[in-house]
Amino acid sequence: MRTRIGKFEPVPVRYIQSMSEIGVEDDGLGLSLRLPQLNADDPHDHIPLLNQHPYILVPGSKHGTKQWPGEHWKQLAEILSQSAPVLFVGILGELPDEVQPLLSTHDNIQDLTGKLSLTTLVQVLDTARCVISGDTGPMHMAIARKKPLVAMFGPTVEDFGFFPFRAPNTITLEKKLWCRPCSPHGATTCPLGHHRCMKNIIPEEVLEAVRKVEEIPSRKIAS
Repeated sequence: MRTRIGKFEPVPVRYIQSMSEIGVEDDGLGLSLRLPQLNADDPHDHIPLLNQHPYILVPGSKHGTKQWPGEHWKQLAEILSQSAPVLFVGILGELPDEVQPLLSTHDNIQDLTGKLSLTTLVQVLDTARCVISGDTGPMHMAIARKKPLVAMFGPTVEDFGFFPFRAPNTITLEKKLWCRPCSPHGATTCPLGHHRCMKNIIPEEVLEAVRKVEEIPSRKIAS
């Protein structure tokens, strides 16, 4: 692990500090995300698996080094689907190729990548018994909606400020490697070619974290 010196603040705290002169204060709470008055159809009407309290898996990321291997996602989905439905979310093209065959063999594994608006994604996340994600946008949305979360971090580290913010029902997984961090936001490919920061987080480790985080009492969304 590389040594970093100095004081590092989470990004939300930095935002608050930058606006302190206009009276913005830290309330000491975590993120919040409130939905507007909805006129759209309820996603439960056309995604029946939402009624069964599914696991929500977020496999994609803008940067390749932040992505967990497709084979790992496949193994995790197969195991989780034995106890509850599994839904994959994200933008079009983010479903790993390795997961594709499961869609025809498991009725309770569904691909929703590229099929949801941001508002509908929030509604889908609200149904989750647990969200499993890398370092990406839906991860922060899940935190803001107070959902149990298992987050996997590879090329980036907590000191950069983007770790789950004030999220007590979250478990973050990362590996102590001398080459971490390799970039502030991730890269297309691993600079050293091995991508151990993500590959070494194995499905069994994630599954154990999921079981633990499911036992942590969930917080309520502030009205």
